[in-house]
Amino acid sequence: MKTLYVVFLWHMHQPLYKDYLTSHYYLPWARLHATKGYWDMMRAIEMYPKAKAVINLTPTLLYQLQDVSERHIKDKHRELSLKDVDKLTKQDKEFLLSHFFMINWENHIFPSKRYTELLEKRGKHTGRMIVSKVLNKFGAQDIRDLQVLYNLAWCGFTLSEEDKLIKRLKKKDSHFTEEEKQLLIEKQEETISLLIPSYKKLQDEGKLEISTTPFYHPILPLLCNGGVKEAFRYTEDAKAHVREAIKLYKSLFGQEPSGFWPAEAAVSDEAIAVLKDAGLKWIATDEEILMESLADPKIDRGTVVYRIFEPEKTPGLNIFFRDKNLSNAISFYYPRIDQSKAVEDFIGHIRNIRNWVQQFEGESVVTIALDGENPWEYYPDGGKTFLRGIYELLPQEEGIEVTTFRDILAKKTEPPHRLKHIYPGSWINHNFNVWAGDSEDKKAWELLARTRKALVDTDPHNKKAWEEIYAAEGSDWFWWYGDDFTSENDEIFDSLFRMHLMNVYKILGKSVPAYLEEPICILNKGKPAREVARTFTPKINGYVDSFYEWEMAGMYDVNEKGSTMFGRESIVKAFYYGYDGKNLYVRVDMNISPMSKEAKRITIAFETLSPSSAHISMPLDSSQKGFISLHGKNGVEIEKKVFGTYAFNEVLESAVRFEDMKVKSSEELRFVIVVNVDKTICETWPKNRFIEIKIPDKKTIIKEWAV
Repeated sequence: MKTLYVVFLWHMHQPLYKDYLTSHYYLPWARLHATKGYWDMMRAIEMYPKAKAVINLTPTLLYQLQDVSERHIKDKHRELSLKDVDKLTKQDKEFLLSHFFMINWENHIFPSKRYTELLEKRGKHTGRMIVSKVLNKFGAQDIRDLQVLYNLAWCGFTLSEEDKLIKRLKKKDSHFTEEEKQLLIEKQEETISLLIPSYKKLQDEGKLEISTTPFYHPILPLLCNGGVKEAFRYTEDAKAHVREAIKLYKSLFGQEPSGFWPAEAAVSDEAIAVLKDAGLKWIATDEEILMESLADPKIDRGTVVYRIFEPEKTPGLNIFFRDKNLSNAISFYYPRIDQSKAVEDFIGHIRNIRNWVQQFEGESVVTIALDGENPWEYYPDGGKTFLRGIYELLPQEEGIEVTTFRDILAKKTEPPHRLKHIYPGSWINHNFNVWAGDSEDKKAWELLARTRKALVDTDPHNKKAWEEIYAAEGSDWFWWYGDDFTSENDEIFDSLFRMHLMNVYKILGKSVPAYLEEPICILNKGKPAREVARTFTPKINGYVDSFYEWEMAGMYDVNEKGSTMFGRESIVKAFYYGYDGKNLYVRVDMNISPMSKEAKRITIAFETLSPSSAHISMPLDSSQKGFISLHGKNGVEIEKKVFGTYAFNEVLESAVRFEDMKVKSSEELRFVIVVNVDKTICETWPKNRFIEIKIPDKKTIIKEWAV
């Protein structure tokens, strides 16, 4: 039987959260993921003799792990974890209550009785703006327990099984001491200091192949000259990212890397030429890039995706294309099902592929490539059963070998298949829209270009300033711009990007331009999950009377736009909107029951931004009245009256007359949903965006119903 090679490529990445000029870390994720995802992944491979994998460690992650292990950091999360409770200020405690629940609740908070108790005391929906209102509920022991439990939750299944201190603290669950808190942080840092040496040991033993990525995780095709219309067009910067990544890799692992996982699997002919010139033997990317490159609808993806390819323009550089469906199943499907069945299902798919490829000549490789740290937050046991299951059982299957790209290339007997051209794209919809498709993205690239020009014109050989430019070229800042993704940390990512640009001017001894002080995140039109299809008239009773009642409505899904790190549950899950000839209809689905005590504290407001300024207030407490008020251009209220056409039961449904909002047919109405808790704004949706609809005129309505 012909052997099917299976390669797991686990991509480990964190953007640079550090300000080089102050050594301050704005976010703690490199440190916290280290004792969870990074340590667990290494140990899961180490446990089984026939287990192998490719671990992609990005330079920014490696740099930060080194930094943490050598204590070259100023990390507020770490400092406040260590600080004696009696010395914490009011602001310190507010920070802890705002940030120390930022982990998957179901799998890491709810299993702890004490952590759950603290979350409920703070409130699941309590945002940063209102955390001060609950601070008086927390005594010294509550705060100390929170300091410990948060850091303890970031100790993964390996430490929880193998380390005596972690096992004891998890069993204890509450009433921690200052000494125990200190020991926990010391254990975290000791583990982090062992990470890179442990990965190197497994590499030297042949159990791991370690790959890497251009230094600051840039979208390489956007830096390269040609082939991509959005290109930044500085190929020399792309070469610098690759060169510095290889330099750091060699200093840590004692050899040249064999291959790269390009940031976001982004490739183009020009980008892979840079990688080939750097001496790399392989890269991996997404199967959609392969299908677009072949550009032949008659080709069955199953006949090509498990082959090794070589571009005609860059011979000697092998390209592996990931099985998108299987990779995504690990990220999104397997966390939701029984874990033993997940292992069985995955191995079953690999068996089917093994049987399928027997008909083909040459090597066949299943490439499983995905994020190697975030998916495990959603697995009930942190990924323990799944990872150990595939590493133990898959190598036992006849005709299946779990291996690495380096090992495959060392023993392959057939030449790779040829590709005339590489389609420029990433693993997100085989394009670059997430990083260059929005007005905010374009503004960020423009500011980057202006700052780079200032450096070239002033002091083109200033290495310290260039480092800031390269850091600003990283993909992560652009990921959060626009409406594709949002998180509680959007403002931090925005400020980090602009900080790197400001630092260039500071290093050059020049005044920082005022425009860099202004946030790039601006109020702009949002992208709903679906637009309004046509006019309709729902029944306003707080119930979804049928599937079809809101089928024609526009819809914005809060969860779809969310982040994995909210640290609180949003009150709004989704909202729907639409209209008929007289009314605007808004339905809000929430994580709040009408019978809950929290409901009495919440008011949902609907605010129009143009063409009029109307505020529609809808308290969820049935004993209070709703109001609609209009404001003039100077913000002064000019009219106010009771608003009663809304109902809250299963959902909140409302009907607002266009006449009451002073909106006319054919005008474009812009609005947002605002959530107030205890008269303080807690949420706004869409985040940093607005919804825009065009009010129908009579002709439009008649035409709709005449069809």
